[in-house]
Amino acid sequence: MRRPSAPWAWALAVGIPLTLIPSFLRAQSAPDNHREAPEVRSLTLRGVSHVDPTDLQKSLATTATACKSFILYPFCLISHSPTFVDRAYLDQTEFERDVLRIRAYYWMRGYRDTQVDTSVTRVGKRLVDIVFNVHENPPTNVARIVMQYDSTLISNKQRQRDMKLRVGKPLDLTLLDTTVVDFETILWNKGYGDATVDTTTLVDTAARLANVTFRMIPNRLTTVGKITVTGNQRVATQTILNSITLKPNNLYKYNDVLESQRNLYVSNLFRQATVYVPFQRDSVKDVEISVNEAPLHAAHVGVGANNIDFFQVETQYSAYNLLGGARRLDIAASASNLLAAQLSGRAGFQNVTNGGPFNRSNIFLQPTWNASVTLAQPSFLQRPANQFGVSFFTHRQMAPSVFVDRGYGSQLTFTRQIAPDQVHFRSLLARFLPVPFQQALRLHLLQNGSEAGREVGMGLVQKWIEHDPVADRQQRPHRRDALEFARIERAL
Repeated sequence: MRRPSAPWAWALAVGIPLTLIPSFLRAQSAPDNHREAPEVRSLTLRGVSHVDPTDLQKSLATTATACKSFILYPFCLISHSPTFVDRAYLDQTEFERDVLRIRAYYWMRGYRDTQVDTSVTRVGKRLVDIVFNVHENPPTNVARIVMQYDSTLISNKQRQRDMKLRVGKPLDLTLLDTTVVDFETILWNKGYGDATVDTTTLVDTAARLANVTFRMIPNRLTTVGKITVTGNQRVATQTILNSITLKPNNLYKYNDVLESQRNLYVSNLFRQATVYVPFQRDSVKDVEISVNEAPLHAAHVGVGANNIDFFQVETQYSAYNLLGGARRLDIAASASNLLAAQLSGRAGFQNVTNGGPFNRSNIFLQPTWNASVTLAQPSFLQRPANQFGVSFFTHRQMAPSVFVDRGYGSQLTFTRQIAPDQVHFRSLLARFLPVPFQQALRLHLLQNGSEAGREVGMGLVQKWIEHDPVADRQQRPHRRDALEFARIERAL
């Protein structure tokens, strides 16, 4: 006799399928929508010759099925799985709007009589090829350009350089807008932050010609008013104010706004920094600076290995805003050639002692290193354009079976930014301590008719000659464009 089933068993038997029905229906809805529309196998633009077809195609909503990445292209050739392929389906509404998008794209670029025909060809079950046939027709050209401006504010050279429209060329409204922005920026950088540039365009539709007039209105000179800083917690407000080029009572200039925001970002003190000037009718512009502070300490350690440098390890530590004032401390160290004595010539590692004219080849089995400590002070003397730095370094470097260099030194750097470039004055004091080579190396060099060079110099340009005993040739002199005092020695 069968035992009656427990009530909970019936509940599970009925409840679980019911809970799966909604998700099953949702999973089916998207494919059902796609089944109703054919897949676009290819999309072609014909007749496009005066605009960039790639840029034009980006403005369209209709796309064709394509491989997700060129890296996946070999897989796309053998499989049309959604894992590798982005499938595109025909949306009839967007397809019709794409015709208007193409005409608007051409109209903005001076081709106001452009016509577009379309064709949709079925090439398989739920597969179509789409073609846009574009008839560009002649453009509306610029016949005359008139500029009304104060010649004391904008020079003739600036006017010709920043005028993007040209007589005899199509009336490109994107170039017209760019010209307006460029001239407003020129006036803004002269202190006219409220300057405007009005344009008037008269078009002769029948002749396809246009007359364009630019009228520049500088309005009043604008100055920087109150500067408010928000969002800072550990970084002092005065440190932020020292880092920006916007100063109260100075002329309000576009470049100062950009430079101030750039200085805040490159300090690495902030994840986000925004310099915002709300709309104000007054000629005195109050500035709002909003910042989101970043961690003031960063460190990383790396370990690696290869068959030439054996095992390597490196570490770096950075402290931002050290003792305030946006001061930055960087400590970096690295070591390589680790375990060279045990691995040289084994398990695929390079034999660093093979082929050299040395009896004491163990000098190439010792570790090499680089270490440095750098302290940088931005906004030196409370001037954002100045930066002062000091660093100390030491190293042991080598080329297997060729040479070993050990050195230490210090470097002082002063940077003064002169827009748009920077001028660097550097004082370098370094002493290189080469490991003595065996007499065999001296004989090897002399037998090949060459010598290593030694030079002690001081001046704006430091030159030296290095010798490559492997290739047995003299390298071209290397030039340092810096103010230096240096003593450089190479092994003889």
